[in-house]
Amino acid sequence: MPIISSKKKKIHVNLKFGNLLVIILLAMSLISCSKSLSREEGQKYLRAFDNEFIQLATRINKTDAAGSMEALSVLPDVPLPFLIKNERDITSGLGAYNFEKAKGKYLFSKGKTILDKEGESDSVCVTFPFKSKNDSLAQFILKQYSESPTSLQMMFPEVIEASIVAKNKVLANISYRAILKHDLPADAEMDILFSDFQINISLETSFQKSHGTITVKLKVMEDNKPMLTGTVVTEVKVTSDKTLVYNDKTMEFEIFPVKIYFQSEQDFTNSKADHFIENFNEKSVFTIYTHSGDKIGDVFLARIDGRDRLNMHIRYSDGYVENLEDLLLSIRKILNFKLVYMKPYYDGELQACQNFTLP
Repeated sequence: MPIISSKKKKIHVNLKFGNLLVIILLAMSLISCSKSLSREEGQKYLRAFDNEFIQLATRINKTDAAGSMEALSVLPDVPLPFLIKNERDITSGLGAYNFEKAKGKYLFSKGKTILDKEGESDSVCVTFPFKSKNDSLAQFILKQYSESPTSLQMMFPEVIEASIVAKNKVLANISYRAILKHDLPADAEMDILFSDFQINISLETSFQKSHGTITVKLKVMEDNKPMLTGTVVTEVKVTSDKTLVYNDKTMEFEIFPVKIYFQSEQDFTNSKADHFIENFNEKSVFTIYTHSGDKIGDVFLARIDGRDRLNMHIRYSDGYVENLEDLLLSIRKILNFKLVYMKPYYDGELQACQNFTLP
């Protein structure tokens, strides 16, 4: 019987483990390594994302909760925060909303745009015309509300508890809490529940000497299934004129079947319009992946003659460049979105109080 030395046995065992290690590493590289999709494959994913995003937005907009909030927002002199101010804050001199002063039962009669106060209440109850599956009227009930002045020269909400009902059917629930530190929002969280949708938005701020870092998280669920998730991390500075400037942004969003990653070191405090696009593209990474991690393409900004706004383009792995606005309806809708500036609430003046007097 041949004698095997312990040295040979050790070498043999080491070779076995070495081969096993190579196999494991190869397997891991095959599993973790993502590929770049062709233009045709990438376009399929982008169109699927476009359809999913539009369908999600449509389903949300068709809920009675969304419809009732839209109907309420167009009525004049609604005694609710963000729509009116009813006093001036003593410490800051800013226009403010006094929940105690606003308490009561209010009614917009059908076909009328004049608000009547019907009685007293421990909440702010506004009944207004809205045709739902349950009734021809809806009621917004503000159960709790408080706000405080900040160093940004604006009032910031700290507590909101509200609901919308129609004939004892709850259309929506809104719950919000915030904590202020150094006269700035430090922590905040909002939960919105309506129909089959649950929306959670949270904010957390860490403070440094010269700036702060804000983390915002968003989750939209339908029937307890995640439909949209997102995280935004950004450095924020307060300028001498009390304006917030956001730099060093990192954003990650996922909506089936794509993941969107954006990271930019663009310094918006020193951005010049003449070279904004070039600087932005040089200092930013903007990539779209499939839900499984395969790369679809890189996004960048570009100018197009005849268009009065920035345009988002995508470069596929084969070098082909396409304008996302031409490919995706959702991008066109977002870029065409008009932001309504709520001047009566944010201009620091009691303009709304001049037109609204509590009965």
